[in-house]
Amino acid sequence: MRPVWRFLGFGLLAGAAGAAFGSASTASALVLTGGLATVSLVEGVAIRNQVGTRGRLERQNDLFERAQEIADVGAWEYDVVSEELFWTRQVKEIFSLPQSYEPTVEEAVSFYHPEDRSFARDMFWGAVEEGSPFDEELRIVNGEEGPRWVRVQGTPRVEEGEVSRVRGTFQDITELKENQLRREAAFENTYQLTGLVKPDGTLLKANETALSFVGASREEVTGKPLWETPWFQAGEETVDIARQSVEEARGGGFYRQELPIKGRDGKISIFDYSMRPVQDETGEVAFLVPEGRDITQRKRREQMLKSRRRKIEALYRATSGLLSVGTRDAVPGRIAEVLQEVFGFPLRHVGLVEGEMLVPKETVGEDLSRMPEPKAQPLSEDLVATRAIEAGEAVVVESTGGLENDLDYGTLSTLAGIPIGGHGAVVVGKEVGTFDALDLRLLEVLGGYGTLVLGRLEREKRLVQAREEAEEAAQLKSAMLANMSHEVRTPLMSMIGSADLLREDLREVDLKEAGLEGEPADMAEQIFRSGQRLRETLDSVLELSRLESGAYTLDDDSTYLDVVVREVAQELNLRAHEKGIRLEVGSPGASVEAGLDETAVRRIVRNLVENAIKFTPEGGEVQVRVEPEDEETALLAVEDTGVGIAEEAREDIFDAFKQESEGLGREYEGSGLGLSIVDRLTTMVGGTIEVESEKGAGTRFAVRLPR
Repeated sequence: MRPVWRFLGFGLLAGAAGAAFGSASTASALVLTGGLATVSLVEGVAIRNQVGTRGRLERQNDLFERAQEIADVGAWEYDVVSEELFWTRQVKEIFSLPQSYEPTVEEAVSFYHPEDRSFARDMFWGAVEEGSPFDEELRIVNGEEGPRWVRVQGTPRVEEGEVSRVRGTFQDITELKENQLRREAAFENTYQLTGLVKPDGTLLKANETALSFVGASREEVTGKPLWETPWFQAGEETVDIARQSVEEARGGGFYRQELPIKGRDGKISIFDYSMRPVQDETGEVAFLVPEGRDITQRKRREQMLKSRRRKIEALYRATSGLLSVGTRDAVPGRIAEVLQEVFGFPLRHVGLVEGEMLVPKETVGEDLSRMPEPKAQPLSEDLVATRAIEAGEAVVVESTGGLENDLDYGTLSTLAGIPIGGHGAVVVGKEVGTFDALDLRLLEVLGGYGTLVLGRLEREKRLVQAREEAEEAAQLKSAMLANMSHEVRTPLMSMIGSADLLREDLREVDLKEAGLEGEPADMAEQIFRSGQRLRETLDSVLELSRLESGAYTLDDDSTYLDVVVREVAQELNLRAHEKGIRLEVGSPGASVEAGLDETAVRRIVRNLVENAIKFTPEGGEVQVRVEPEDEETALLAVEDTGVGIAEEAREDIFDAFKQESEGLGREYEGSGLGLSIVDRLTTMVGGTIEVESEKGAGTRFAVRLPR
């Protein structure tokens, strides 16, 4: 009995393994083997023992039932002589029938799907009448649950040359079948090229996408080495790719490479090709899976982008020379060079506007059998260039016959005009085809550069003319001021001197006895003060003129800033006293020395202090101090308690002839030049000036001077 039990064990294990781990076909084969082994076992035991006890038969039946349950398979038998059909409990459960149900052959056939019913009938009677075994996957109708898939197997038993009975198995493979169909659908319907390859490189299967791409049938490629299939026939390098991918993947590695494949239309497409291994439960490589994704469009886009980038880079390199052109006449030639370096159109033409005419400057025709002769044309003529100038953007004429003029365009059919602002136009032409949108955009960029350069040259020309006119005006002003200095200052000084002598004489005379009391003395004082004021204004105008013309010169002798501040304060102390203002000078504690022009520094200090006294009312205070801020900077601060400056007026206080109150009704006298001179002198000596002010509270000027 021991060999028999071993056979039973093999049957059980085979059936269970097939149901649990195998594909639909593999599982069914193992299950069927297990089932048949079990049936054979039972028969063998019965034949060997002839007669057994009831208990032993019950145990055998129990083992048979358990074998069917483990394998999820049911058995059936048809007795040809008695025409009886026997189904086990598992078969009835598969058909969702009660265990008491005993079917006939026709009833059993009726459970199959209508489309499979005729085939099932022929299959069964073929086994009964001709002894033909069968093993098929068919659909059954199982109530409201819908069709289910079963694997049905039948083996005829022949006795004395006749079929006496047919035995077989049923297995519900619905879940396995659905999984298989899903895998096949995913395999066949993917947009990628894919397949299945043995580790030795033999092609087992290719999906429909792959077959359709090269126009091959499944029979033509199955069983061939991968490197002999149509997907690897675009050159020797593709054969090497196939061999290398198989070698890499069967060693457990992943292979990836761009692969050119010749399609059924003869065109080459680029694929992102890969090969990966599939390992079994022991870790051994069982299959190889090749995949290919069409990246032709992506590669074309990449190439197009690279080409565009190269063209853009070439344009910007070429236009660097255009931007440095120094004359208007050189611009067309440089534009023509850029057209040749970057674009290379058969016709390249540049024309500039001169008056009411568009005058050709550069015309180049390459590989043209006949081209138009360039000549000046009125701006009113219907040309692609004049259209572009008028439109202010690129204009394309698909057919030269669409232009209403008498020009002979030779063999040119397509023209494009690109404006150079209002200065002219670039014209390019082709004998066939049209213009790429990027080329037109880059041509517009080139036209923009040309506009920029020609505009700059025109502005420079106007600036040169303006400078020449300004220089001439400056010379006239200098001559006028020199004359003013001589013609006005000389008699003015005489008037001031005479008025001063008259004042002194009047002080020494008893005005009452001489009958000169009152008005004569006041008139002499007024003449003197007015002359002084006029002289100060004249000095300020002359000094500002020298500063603006660059005639003011500085020396870098050492200057003691604290000494200059004290001297200026002493000079202006009487003026402050007369106005009822306290003028204070802060002590720095030590001498503050700087390498600055003393005259310029003295003028800065004097103008600031005079300005503070002027705008500080009676009873106010003006403070002046100078001190070293650090080793490189000295701080000059002039602070008053005067009327202050409105916020909106602070931006203009350093402009010449500007005051917060202006016009004939202004509150304070002065030319408005003092602070303008301070600002210019401070800048000349390399310093800075800041102002802080509050209306009605006072003002503080902080001048930082280099030491």
